[in-house]
Amino acid sequence: MSRPSTQIIEKYGIIEQFKRHNISSIINLQRPGEHASCGPPLDKESLFTYKPQLFMDNDVFFY
Repeated sequence: MSRPSTQIIEKYGIIEQFKRHNISSIINLQRPGEHASCGPPLDKESLFTYKPQLFMDNDVFFY
């Protein structure tokens, strides 16, 4: 997955897929606010296309 988005995470059950395949961390190479004009809109709090807290709340480590 190149860049998750909150919409895609929810629509396709990405966190459930992570758990099913024993994926326990996500490494973010995106800078806050990067790529603001392409792809899904950025989350106003995290400035990413997703909320890292979604992963952390589900025991998926976020780096």
